[in-house]
Amino acid sequence: MKKINVLFVNPLWKPYVGGIEKTIEYLSENLQKRDEIRKIGILTSFNNHPVGVFKNLPAKENINNLEIYRLNFFPRGKYLNLGLVNGGYFAFGIKKVLNEFKPDVIHFMCSNWYIPNLIIYLYYKNKAKFCYSVIYHDIKTSFPYNFFYFPKILINRFLTNHVDVVSVITEIEKEKVCKIYHPPLHKFKIIPLGINFPKLYPKKNEQGVTIICVGRLERGKGQLHLVEIYNQLLKRIKIKTKLILVGADGGDRKKIEDYIKNNNLSNYVEVLEYVSEKQLHLLYRKADIFVLLTQYESFGLVFLEALSYKIPILTYDTGAIPEVLKEGAILVKPDDDSSLLYSFKRLVENKQLRIDLGLKGYNYIKNIFSWKKTADDFLQLYEAILK
Repeated sequence: MKKINVLFVNPLWKPYVGGIEKTIEYLSENLQKRDEIRKIGILTSFNNHPVGVFKNLPAKENINNLEIYRLNFFPRGKYLNLGLVNGGYFAFGIKKVLNEFKPDVIHFMCSNWYIPNLIIYLYYKNKAKFCYSVIYHDIKTSFPYNFFYFPKILINRFLTNHVDVVSVITEIEKEKVCKIYHPPLHKFKIIPLGINFPKLYPKKNEQGVTIICVGRLERGKGQLHLVEIYNQLLKRIKIKTKLILVGADGGDRKKIEDYIKNNNLSNYVEVLEYVSEKQLHLLYRKADIFVLLTQYESFGLVFLEALSYKIPILTYDTGAIPEVLKEGAILVKPDDDSSLLYSFKRLVENKQLRIDLGLKGYNYIKNIFSWKKTADDFLQLYEAILK
């Protein structure tokens, strides 16, 4: 079989780095080591949700042997997911990019970018094979929300029924995608994500407990509620603590900062919007507890990152979280604030519990999740649909 050109399609790329962007980066890094791969490209945009647009980015560049193609589209900024509008503008540059890169496999990574995905599929369906990594998002199908989501559901239903393979990352994701989009069951492939394990050093005996939360600052990730619960916790403990929120603004930053200011929490809570990989590594190294009160997670790569540093996790029992976090975490039911506060207090006050949970979680993910295995699985998938 000839060597394969793989083109990932995703609306965002560096400088912005979220869960999907990390997935593409780590997957590409491992695929590039395979002799079967000729080159890997990323078709993306100038957008940088939710801040807007980074100026002076090149339309084409090579980053770590990845060929990056950026196209203009409208609207920009936080309205990124209005694919019904942006698709028409995006389409002007697609033909040139596809004809230049000549992909054998086109891998759609964002189901919210349904119009660009549709345009690419319709233009190039006879020239390449298609893999669609679908992530379920909490689509409301009841009135009046069904009018807003109808185009997304309709188009993604068409795409998942016509692409060559649909990949999901957990069993629960498969069930939810089936319920919404109804693709043929034989097209499904479950491929979990991997994790890069950092070099670990003994923690310094610093006074107090550092709590970290990594995720976009938005309602669905629950940082505002986390700060509210943390405020209650401070009144029940004597141990010195610090809460660090890391994430781009998804609409809740001002609410969070206003709450911090109005409740005199400036000495206890720090909000960091953009940090480098090196800075994030240092933050993880000094963290004692990871807390993210997300309403739904299709996988939760950020949880695996925390466990790779032997940091115990406190989160909600929702979505795919119980399927992924079988060790190393305390899960509480959403909206059960009394259990959440109780578990939070236990973790803060019990150092041995933190150590034991973190070690169990680390050993569990080390044996289950690896980017090498994820890359092997996707390469086998690409080869199978190309035959």
